[in-house]
Formats: sequence, C-alpha cells, structure tokens
Amino acid sequence: MRRVSTDYDGKDDPSHKTFIEDDKNWAADGNLLLQINDVRFKVHLSRLARESPWFDRLSQRRAGQSTIECEDWELEEIDSILHEKEEVDGVDLLFLNFRGSSADEFSALLAAMNSVMYTFSPFVRVVCSDTKSQ
Repeated sequence: MRRVSTDYDGKDDPSHKTFIEDDKNWAADGNLLLQINDVRFKVHLSRLARESPWFDRLSQRRAGQSTIECEDWELEEIDSILHEKEEVDGVDLLFLNFRGSSADEFSALLAAMNSVMYTFSPFVRVVCSDTKSQ
C-alpha cells in the first residue's frame, strides 16, 4: 500500500482527502471507489454484486431502483452510504465505515475473490485456487 494525497478543498472532512491506496486491490479500469477508514479500493461493482447479496442491493439502489428486497435496516444503511458518496475523477467514492469493519478484512476478501479461477467443461465445473503450493 502507498499513501496518496489529494487536495483538501475545505468543504469536506479532511480525513477523506488523505488515504492509503490498496494497490493490490486497485483495478485501473474499476468503476467504483470504496473507502474503509483511511484505505481506498478501486473495484468493479458488477464483480462484487455477483458475489455478495449486499453489494447486489447496493448496485440496484445506486442504479435508481426504488424497490429492492431487503431488511429496513439494510436499506437505511445502503441509502446512507449513497447519500454520502463523492465523485473522484468521474468515479463514485463510497465510504464503508461500519462498526467492526476493517480494511484489512476487506482486502483479504478481495484477494480471496481474485485468487479463484473457474474452469468450465461440458460435464464438470471445477473450482480451483490460484495459490502456489509450498
């Protein structure tokens, strides 16, 4: 990870303007920035939405769907996050600062998602890890 700073314009909380870029989970062509505490990730929302019902609901709400199936507290959480969003270089930035949320845990989750390869055959689907044997 490396520290990256942007200009502080005096309008927002300055803690959001200085952050650590998680370069292991920074997709150059990503379409969403997520920040947990002071660590920022650049990801593909569609990939997260495929793997996570919560991110799927976030994606639906972000796209403007007014009715999605979820608990009231979850909808309030998602709406709160979308209400606080900022835009950085044309990309939405969402702050995921939940109680108990950890950038290290989220980074490990993304790394696990990225280390899985899917191989398809007409008769069998094999899921294997991209980890090296020691």
